[in-house]
Amino acid sequence: MSGIAKLLLLQLTVFHAHAALKGMDVCRLHCPYGNEIDENGDGICRCIDHCNPGPCSKDQTCIIEELSCPTGDCGIRVKCIKTCPLQLPCHQWMKCAYGIAVDCDNCPTCSCNDPCAGIVCPKNQHCSVDVCSDLNCQRLTASCKAI
Repeated sequence: MSGIAKLLLLQLTVFHAHAALKGMDVCRLHCPYGNEIDENGDGICRCIDHCNPGPCSKDQTCIIEELSCPTGDCGIRVKCIKTCPLQLPCHQWMKCAYGIAVDCDNCPTCSCNDPCAGIVCPKNQHCSVDVCSDLNCQRLTASCKAI
């Protein structure tokens, strides 16, 4: 078989393979929200990104929120949340035993976290912070203890 005949046979084989695979999912990407669709209605090997193009302003971050209901999966919601700075200038000199406090947007502040904030103890008791000793535990518990 000549070189040209082999090339034509190879092109014909590729054409038939493409036709046989048309509409089948041959992409190995795991896309939680499915694959993008091209202009012909075929899935392409790129995940759907509900945050692109970005629906949020430049000081916000786009997140996908999974909605749940008693019957199971109820879909998703695109949500814009405030983008927080990871570090503030005040953090350079702050030493907080219980971490840095966050604001209502869950962004760091220039205040230390106070586990006893909002706890009112009865007379002759004070608020005490317990730190669990389990290696997997990173929880603080504030409770009233006798003085």
